[in-house]
Amino acid sequence: MIKGNRKYSLTIKRHRTSISLEEPFFEALSEVASELQKSVPELIGDIDKESRETGLSSAVRLYLLDYYRKKTDRNSID
Repeated sequence: MIKGNRKYSLTIKRHRTSISLEEPFFEALSEVASELQKSVPELIGDIDKESRETGLSSAVRLYLLDYYRKKTDRNSID
């Protein structure tokens, strides 16, 4: 069961910000950052640079969806 949103405060490129994510999304974000050998704030900064049409929390969720879809597509080819 997915619990409610939790607010995470972080610094991205010397600017304080916060995002609200459900715990499973934050866990997935941490896993992806680790796979990419980045810190969570660094990955969120990259996501923020690429996304201008949604809020940051939504952009993170959409990034994770796309990341895992691509990963699943690669695995199904192998």
